[in-house]
Amino acid sequence: AIRPDDKGINNLLSEARAKSAPATGLTDIKANSEHWSIYLRGLEHYQAGSYKSALESWESLQQFYPNNSDLENNIGQAKLRLATEGERPQE
Repeated sequence: AIRPDDKGINNLLSEARAKSAPATGLTDIKANSEHWSIYLRGLEHYQAGSYKSALESWESLQQFYPNNSDLENNIGQAKLRLATEGERPQE
């Protein structure tokens, strides 16, 4: 039997729902000024080497834009940089 509290099953269901959601792009994010501000903040963090903060910004938008290739690419790049370079010291 499937347990409703099974995290693995819930994660798979979330991923399936996200992939079946309509594809979105930057235009969709730009249409919401608050979301666009969060997206740009993520870019600023990324460029400053604050990859964890960039990830937090972009991942917070995924609930609204679950099938957004721009967010997916940015998140992937930030995770890669974090794994290979770590955080840059803040000056």
